[in-house]
Amino acid sequence: MVNINYYIIHCDEHKEREQYLDTIKTLLGKPVEIIKGIYSKFVKLPDQLEFMKTFNSNFHFEENSNFEFYLSGQIGCYLSHFKILEKILNNKNNNLYVDDYSVVFEDDVTFQDNLHSQIENIVSTLENSNIDFDIIYLGNNNDNKGTHIVSNIYSLDPNENCWGTHALLLKNKNIEKLYYSVLNIRDEIDSHYRKSICNNVLDGFVVYPSICTQKDFVSYIKEHHPVEDSHPTNTKNMQMRRIMQMKRIMQMKRIMQMKQRIKIKRLCW
Repeated sequence: MVNINYYIIHCDEHKEREQYLDTIKTLLGKPVEIIKGIYSKFVKLPDQLEFMKTFNSNFHFEENSNFEFYLSGQIGCYLSHFKILEKILNNKNNNLYVDDYSVVFEDDVTFQDNLHSQIENIVSTLENSNIDFDIIYLGNNNDNKGTHIVSNIYSLDPNENCWGTHALLLKNKNIEKLYYSVLNIRDEIDSHYRKSICNNVLDGFVVYPSICTQKDFVSYIKEHHPVEDSHPTNTKNMQMRRIMQMKRIMQMKRIMQMKQRIKIKRLCW
């Protein structure tokens, strides 16, 4: 029997998403624990590491990576996912749910009403094939798909982005690997996991086609501190980061438009 624990990350400040939480619970039909997300809009970017160290003093940026968060909302997203890893690790250290699996949702996730059975099938297929894993993207916004592994499970294509942490399947037995990986910050949380997998730090896969997608809410990751743009040491870097962010947004729009066109064509057929 496969035991799966479900979590949803939700910031109390995002009031317009509260009602949608009930929709997620109803669709899933399983108990779900709401995890209070970390709200980071008012964190000044130059203070980002200092802020993160208030949650765990071992946070650090990967050596020689030159990465730092360029929007305040990214910091809260990263920390919110870490918060769940910490919870699962604490449970394991107390011999709780050691052999279970965990699914981490963000509060904009959407899926069909048979999701639980689909996840059970994924876990059973991997167990029966003796394939170990740490993390699986149940959906990603780039349709990242590498080598076929088994059933609807694929490796990651290292040459493609893998954006979106709206639905992740974690193996509790391997939670230490995920926990310590995230303390060594490589990128935003979705790209951090991708880089960690592609660099063989973590064992991870993607499900294709995606069985979880994102509802069309306003993204709070784009939020930033109201005065950060004018910080004297930050202006030039912010300009470059905003260009990067705009490129990412435009690519996401093109992907979504393409998916919508494909959906319309299928309906016409």
